[in-house]
Amino acid sequence: MKIYKIVLFVIVFISCNKPKPILEQVSSVVSDSIKHQAVFNAQRFKIKDISKGVDQLCIRVWYSHSFSDHMKVVQLMKDSIGNWSAQMELVIFDTEKGRDSILEVRTERLQYQHMDDLYIRLHNLQIENLPDMYDIPGLEDRVLDGSSYNIEIATSQSYRYYGYHSPDSFKKKYWQADNVVQILETIEQELDVPWRSNRATNWIRDYNE
Repeated sequence: MKIYKIVLFVIVFISCNKPKPILEQVSSVVSDSIKHQAVFNAQRFKIKDISKGVDQLCIRVWYSHSFSDHMKVVQLMKDSIGNWSAQMELVIFDTEKGRDSILEVRTERLQYQHMDDLYIRLHNLQIENLPDMYDIPGLEDRVLDGSSYNIEIATSQSYRYYGYHSPDSFKKKYWQADNVVQILETIEQELDVPWRSNRATNWIRDYNE
């Protein structure tokens, strides 16, 4: 009987202290994406879910612009042997039916020259550690439309998700928003992916030609 109780105690102890899967650890963060107008939904857009972890490193930036017929998802991936890849998912909406109706999702490989340098620049801008916009003390978002930028950071052991709405409207007062603007500008400089909504309209027209 004593042995049985000891074994039972060990089993209960291990069960209670077993590390939770990464998805469970961040589930509350993902559900908060509604504050960013819920553009984040990998399954809906048939994009790989990285919340359970990746081989080495994945940085994913979601670009969503009000009244636009598309959204972009830029992904930077580093594998276990140090090779980088960059691609973009272009989600086209049916403007007559609204954003609940997706016409198609296109995948394009992005050309780059200095990916290691790009990552260092993003790292120096604290892309892995920036807080969610709505967790910044004193920041009040009164911008009705504008653009939203949601960032995922995944490794083999961890996952983070946070978002910013119209960060250029807050960059003068909040350094975190300024960092996000610089992150978007850095990605545009290296990968030629425009981040402002007015430029995005021209860009998608060129892409379709």
